Amino acid sequence: MAVVAREVTQDTLVYNGRIYTFDPSRTVVEGGAMALSAAGEILAIGQDEPMLATFPDAKRHDLQGKAVFPGLIDAHAHFLGLASALTRADLVGTQNIDAVIERLQDFETTLSEDDWLIGRGWDQNDWPGQQFPSKADLDTAFPDRIVWLERIDGHAGWANSAALAAVDRDLSGDWQPQGGKIHRDDNGAATGIFIDGATAMLDQLAPMALWAAGVRPYWKTTVMSPVRADCCLSATTKCMRQYGAHCPAICRSGCMPLVMAAIARC
Repeated sequence: MAVVAREVTQDTLVYNGRIYTFDPSRTVVEGGAMALSAAGEILAIGQDEPMLATFPDAKRHDLQGKAVFPGLIDAHAHFLGLASALTRADLVGTQNIDAVIERLQDFETTLSEDDWLIGRGWDQNDWPGQQFPSKADLDTAFPDRIVWLERIDGHAGWANSAALAAVDRDLSGDWQPQGGKIHRDDNGAATGIFIDGATAMLDQLAPMALWAAGVRPYWKTTVMSPVRADCCLSATTKCMRQYGAHCPAICRSGCMPLVMAAIARC
C-alpha cells in the first residue's frame, strides 16, 4: 500500500512557551509564540497576545510553558562528551606528570570532600621517556581522594591507590578482564593503569560514568540509576547554558532524553 503524505496548507502558531532564538543576543522570549508557515518556515516570533492577533487563522498549539529550541538535528557532535568534560579536570597538553598533578590540584579546589577527582586528556607519549605513569605518581598528592584519569584517546585509565581500593575485586595476580588489560608490577600488584575494557572496572563506579564505558550502555538499555542520571543531567544542563547558542546541532538521538531534560532546566 502506498503511503501518501497529507499536504499541510495551514500556518501553525505555537504559544505560551519559552522561545530560545539563538540570535547574537541569546534572546529568550518568555510567554512567547512562534508562527510557522505551511512550508515549515518561521514567519515570526514574539509575545503571545500580539502573535495570536496577527495569526488568527493559524492552527494553534499551547506549549504550556515548555521550551522551544531550533536546530536540533542528529549530527555526530559528542555533545554529552562535551558536557561531561565540563565536570572533570582538563589534562590535554600536559608535558609531564608534574603538570598533571598541578592541574589536578587546581581542579580539586572546586570539589567537595567526598567527590572523585576525575580528569581526561593525559598522554604519556608526550612525556619524557614515554612510559606509563603509576598509582604512586598520584598517591603523594592525593592519598585519600579517589583519582581516576582517562587518557586522551579513551583507551586507557590511570588510577591512584584510593581508586584501586574502591574496586570490589582483588586486582593482583595474572588474570585479565575480557577485552582489556591491567598493568601489574613484578610482584603482580596493579600499577594503576587500565587498558581498554579494563577501564570499565573504574568507570562503572564513577559518580558520572565516562563516555566510552559508562554512558553508552545506559543508552542501549535505557536504564540509568537516579544518581548517575542526575550527574549526567547536571553536566548536560551546564553545557547547554555555556555553549547552547554555539551548538544548535545536537549529537546522537541516544542522548536526546538527557538533552531535552536539560533544556527544560535552562
